[in-house]
Amino acid sequence: AFDRAKHRRAEILAQRARGEEEPNHVNSTEGTTDADDVELDLDAISTQSLRLVRSILMLVALLSVIFLWSEIHSAFGFLENISLWDVTSTVQGVESLEPITLGAVLIAILVLIITTQLIRNFPALLELALLQHLDLTPGTGYAITTITKYLIMLFGGLVGFSMIGIEWSKLQWLVAALTVGLGFGLQEIFANFVSGLIILFEKPIRIGDTVTI
Repeated sequence: AFDRAKHRRAEILAQRARGEEEPNHVNSTEGTTDADDVELDLDAISTQSLRLVRSILMLVALLSVIFLWSEIHSAFGFLENISLWDVTSTVQGVESLEPITLGAVLIAILVLIITTQLIRNFPALLELALLQHLDLTPGTGYAITTITKYLIMLFGGLVGFSMIGIEWSKLQWLVAALTVGLGFGLQEIFANFVSGLIILFEKPIRIGDTVTI
C-alpha cells in the first residue's frame, strides 16, 4: 500500500510540474484537476496496515480455536444443557419447539464480535490482497470497501441472530415495515444514503467544481 501511495504521489508531482511548464496548454488545468483528485493519506494507510496485522492475528487465533474445538466443546459441553428460552421453528410444515442454550448465545456473541472486527479491519486486508493490484481511483476503492463492509455486517448479523432463534423468516415482516417507514418518515436520510453511494461509484463531482446548496 505504501508503494502504491508513493507511486501515485510521484504521478501527481509529475503532472503538476507539466502543468506549470505548459501554462498556456488547454488541458493543463484538467490535468491538474485529475491529479488533485487522487488524495493520498499515508497516515491512514499506516493505520490500515496496523489493523491488517491485528486482523491476521485474530484470524490465527480463530483458526486455533476451531482446531481445538473438539477439546473445548467437550470441556464446555455443559453449556448446551442450559436452556434459556424456546423458539418455534417450522420444518416441512411441522412446528416444533427448539431450545436456545447458553452455548448458542455465547457463540452468537462470538460471531457478532468477529463480524465487528472484520468490519473494522477488512479495508486494509482488501487493499493489500486485491485493490492495490488494480488501477482504481481512491473513490472507487473506497466505494468497494464500503459496500463490502455493509455486506459483511448483513451476513454476520443474520448468522449471529439466527443462532438465537431470530431468523430471516421471522424478521421479513419487520423489515417490510421498516422499509415503509424509510419510504415515508426517513425518506430524506435514505435518499442521501443512496445518493452518497452513487457519488462514490460514478464520481460526478471533482475537486474544483462549484456545489450550490
